[in-house]
Amino acid sequence: MGLKNLDSKSIDLLMMTYGWRKYTLEESVLAYEEKREDNYDHLKINNPGPEKNGRSDIRLISPEGGGITILRLNESRETFLPFDSLDAYARQIMVLPDDDPSRNSNPVIVEFPENTVYTDSAKLIKTGSIYFKPEFAFIANDTSVFNQDRAIMIEAVTIKGKQTIQKKYVDKNAEEFKYVNAFTLYNKDFKYVQTFEDILYKLHLYCVDKPAKKVYIRGALYFGGLRPGMFVVDNAPIYGQTYSPIAQMRTSEIASVTVIRGPQGFARYGNEASYGAILITTKIGNRLNGGIDPDDEANPGNPLLNQ
Repeated sequence: MGLKNLDSKSIDLLMMTYGWRKYTLEESVLAYEEKREDNYDHLKINNPGPEKNGRSDIRLISPEGGGITILRLNESRETFLPFDSLDAYARQIMVLPDDDPSRNSNPVIVEFPENTVYTDSAKLIKTGSIYFKPEFAFIANDTSVFNQDRAIMIEAVTIKGKQTIQKKYVDKNAEEFKYVNAFTLYNKDFKYVQTFEDILYKLHLYCVDKPAKKVYIRGALYFGGLRPGMFVVDNAPIYGQTYSPIAQMRTSEIASVTVIRGPQGFARYGNEASYGAILITTKIGNRLNGGIDPDDEANPGNPLLNQ
């Protein structure tokens, strides 16, 4: 039925009576091709979250190229980075923070590309001899950004070296009293102290009497009360149970300090060592006794040893 012989009022009455015809427009060829556009040639970047804390643009940098790419976000807070816009040498991309720290609270999400045609077909592949062959051919990019004419190929190279066995420094006092209630600190443990008197506060003694230059290694166990400990420097006892002669000895001259909490020093140093003893080994005395101090290996020519 044609509408040329009907006036406008009749057409309105006809449409109101029978209703509008429902129909679907066929997609044009151009729209269909745009719909099939592959989505694996670009990165999709979005910045979700509250808009007031969001960014207006996304800044990217490639360490290989060094150039900064600025991408404006659309109304959906999304943007796209085509791969062909990157430098030929780009291997990684970093997202730069916004100049306004408050806008960095919202995350920047990067959606990596996916060739849905390839992945959907690849899911149908079986592990057996019979498998579904995709209807497309995966075209690999054979081009290289490197000039192969200038490449230099070398044979396998073997690097040889002399292995040096690490020397472990063991103090003679620590070795002798290792089975009793004793412990040893070495020169590497004296980094932040200057004198021997400063070392005493690192030994966790019962009491340090600084005015009298005496130490009490353990508390009173008998009715006799507290008794000070004995000091021995390079096997030479300091009688009087005082550290006054070595109070200002520099820690750079000390190789190790051994603390004996029990009475085991009595057999060698007498009754004054019954209440504990502190054995000091200097670096010179340590070398004279055949010990090895790693800190002094760089200066083997000591004038005191070569006399």
